[in-house]
Amino acid sequence: MTQKIVLTASLILSFLFIQAQKITTIKGYAPDYIGKSIEVYEFMDLLSMKESLLAVSTVKEDSTFSMSFINQKVQKVVIRSNNNYSYLYLEPGKTYELLLPLHDKDKPYRPLGNYVTSVFLNLDSNDINQKIIDFDNSIDKFYARNLVYYVKNKQKFLDLLKTYKDSVYASIKNDSSYYGAFVHYSFVDMDMSLYTNEKARQYIFDTYISKYPVLYDNDFYFTSIKKLYSKIFSQLDMEVNNRVYMAILKKSPALIMKALESEYTLRPVFASKDGKMVLTHSNERLRELIMIKGLSEVYHNSEYPKTNVIEILDSVSKFGKYQENRLIASNIILRLTEITPGNPAPNFALTTKKGDLLSLKSFENSYLYFHIFRPDYATSSQDIELLKQIYQRYSDIVRFVSVYPKNIKANKKNAQIIQSIPWDIIELDEEDNFFKTYKVNNFPYYILIDRTGTVVSAPALGPKPNGELMTIDKIFYDIRKMDEIIKEREKRNK
Repeated sequence: MTQKIVLTASLILSFLFIQAQKITTIKGYAPDYIGKSIEVYEFMDLLSMKESLLAVSTVKEDSTFSMSFINQKVQKVVIRSNNNYSYLYLEPGKTYELLLPLHDKDKPYRPLGNYVTSVFLNLDSNDINQKIIDFDNSIDKFYARNLVYYVKNKQKFLDLLKTYKDSVYASIKNDSSYYGAFVHYSFVDMDMSLYTNEKARQYIFDTYISKYPVLYDNDFYFTSIKKLYSKIFSQLDMEVNNRVYMAILKKSPALIMKALESEYTLRPVFASKDGKMVLTHSNERLRELIMIKGLSEVYHNSEYPKTNVIEILDSVSKFGKYQENRLIASNIILRLTEITPGNPAPNFALTTKKGDLLSLKSFENSYLYFHIFRPDYATSSQDIELLKQIYQRYSDIVRFVSVYPKNIKANKKNAQIIQSIPWDIIELDEEDNFFKTYKVNNFPYYILIDRTGTVVSAPALGPKPNGELMTIDKIFYDIRKMDEIIKEREKRNK
């Protein structure tokens, strides 16, 4: 009898727990993705933008998909499928019906991936997405009507802007929800486009940031923070910048925090208490967050030792004062050290068979395609023959570099394979840091880096068709076509 009572109580508690959870559903139509997975990711934090899988669904033959999952807060998520992605906002307990296109009609399709605009079906007028759309339209209308005054009569424009802001604030009546914060920090973006000097920066901090908490779950807050503190260490006075630099050399987060106190928008805040001025630490949380941001920005700067930056971030991830900042520091480390599309490619120093020294700087204004292989693998000869054909077609826009490990059996066949390669070729020790840095764990392996030194894909496609019958030839073709389109536009604009 007792066991039955315990079991019944357990079932009731489980039911109540499930009821307390907010279930969000995303469903809809994706006719161009039949048989493909639709994945929904949330952001682990809004500085590193590292993603975590929330839900996944496969598009059925009738082009429909559906997924449900626990969602306890209003948040921005990203939907991914077949190299494409789209953003939307989710409210707890709501159902969203979408149409996912292959690409936006006004943009060409790119096999490397496309941002697509999801089409909402039956969207509630009070939903956060609709509110954001309506507010964005309101801003667009304000600019359309009044931007002419910015040139003719700037003061009149500023007066009209103030009136517009006042009317918006009156309409939301101190709304402290996600939408209220969105409106507030949208005005930051507007003001930052109008004012650029240091005094204006201080005004924006005093008006929009200093009186408000750090909103870790609001991407509009983080967009403002990222802009206001862009390349923060270089914004500092020379003396403060030097103190930060020396603190990094000493691997001391405490010294960096102390130095940042000299920056107006990160200074300690005092308040009157019992007739005395006492330190409130009200912006210490922000200062620690901005220290993490600044460290992430200088990681790829050759003047700052990478190992020191990582060690400081590691210290913050373990011993930082604020839990949210500890998570962000941990995710930033992963971001800085991973080889992912959109990240700067790690630098390297490689010597070719001819004795030429190659670094990332050697490939400025060219795409770089790494072919990392073992000559003693049975497929290597065929891969290289296919690569030669691609090289002949695209060597004017893409630089090829082949890399292989030294511990290859010396024989005539392997030597012939290596000698047949017409582009730069590099032999490295198997334990060389290049393989570790670029996470090369199997052969052959391909990496594509763009003209700005940014990773396009790692692993990249090879010369043989993948599961979707695509090869690197198609990617190079698209790069050339895009170059031609840009050149044609430039010619027309002259």
